[in-house]
Amino acid sequence: MKLLNKSTFYYVLWLLPVIIISGFFVYEIIYWQIRESTDESILKEKKLVIKSFDAAKSSEKFSYHYGDGNVIIEELKSNAQKDFFSDIELFDSLDNEVIPYRQLISSFEKQGKTFHITITRSVIESDELATSIAKALFILFGFMMLGFLSVNRILSRRLWRPFDESLANLNTLSFADMRPHAFKETSIKEFSELNSALNRMTEKMLSDYNNQKQFTENASHEMQTPLAIIKTKIDMLIQSKNASADDMQLIGEIEGSVNKLSQLNRSLLLLSKIENRQFDQSAAIDFSTLIDKIISNFEESLKLKNLLLKKEYSAHPLKHLNPILAEILFSNLIQNAIRHNVNSGKIEINLDEKHFSICNSGDSLVGNESKLFDRFTKFNSPVESLGLGLAIVKQVCNYYGFGINYNYKDNLHCFRID
Repeated sequence: MKLLNKSTFYYVLWLLPVIIISGFFVYEIIYWQIRESTDESILKEKKLVIKSFDAAKSSEKFSYHYGDGNVIIEELKSNAQKDFFSDIELFDSLDNEVIPYRQLISSFEKQGKTFHITITRSVIESDELATSIAKALFILFGFMMLGFLSVNRILSRRLWRPFDESLANLNTLSFADMRPHAFKETSIKEFSELNSALNRMTEKMLSDYNNQKQFTENASHEMQTPLAIIKTKIDMLIQSKNASADDMQLIGEIEGSVNKLSQLNRSLLLLSKIENRQFDQSAAIDFSTLIDKIISNFEESLKLKNLLLKKEYSAHPLKHLNPILAEILFSNLIQNAIRHNVNSGKIEINLDEKHFSICNSGDSLVGNESKLFDRFTKFNSPVESLGLGLAIVKQVCNYYGFGINYNYKDNLHCFRID
């Protein structure tokens, strides 16, 4: 979730309960004020009724009904009581509904007698008024909240624009052009300090990148020269007529170690170049054609171990990859399937529009499978294996954002690239 959306979410999460609770209290205050006003009005009416009753010649019980209430006066046999207000509900036959009323029960004295007075007044209009005011306030609060959130989002987008620009620069950061991005100064102090730190960081990263790249290229070049000289001297020793059988065996072992060292040097250099993203050039690669080409290069190895190869292409995907990396990717997987296979075993290759899988027969791995793609990790590997083939495959997949998985089932080692 984006920062702006998350902050808006928390604002809403905080404002909604506040508005609901505030609305409840506002409604209660309005309701209480209206009740107070109604009670004061009933008390005034009580005084007027008593005056009218005092002016009357008769002191008998009487009652009368007016628009929204009624009054009942009767002689009270017991002691006088203080004013008592209550809320009651009465059925209205005209409207066929129950209507709320406010009722006052009190007493007064006249000519030595105590009279009981009951005044009842409808408060339905007051309740409707309180409800209408509360609804209006809720709507007002709602518009205020929407207005606040809208203004907040607009202002936040403008305030966070320098950050978005810096983030876009980071996403497109590449040292292929041999220069870092320039992060601009802004009027916001925090973002200005962030951009200054990013400028210093990218300059340091570019310097480290160039130093590492130069070191890798120089080391590779300088190592190839003495290795080539050693190979030449070994060839001269092999051609020598004075070397004994033991000497020739030692020379052969030295030649094997030199070849392994040369291959190791090339593999480590390749890994370094992939990690430094030095393979920018790409072309449309037909995976099925490339796989067939690589398989033809391993025909002798397949025959030597009497391996049964089964291919199934349900599609012929065309992807833009660096030709060198594409060939290395599939070559290493096919070579791995041959090298770690058993005699008279099998290899199954499947290819569709989005997936490539290769399975080979063989014994289960001895060790931690999670380290299968680590450098110099070997599982049941022959001596000539460097333990770098699958590490290179993993790096190529990471380079292009491919997913790669391994599983062992039914005596088959399977690698799947998504």
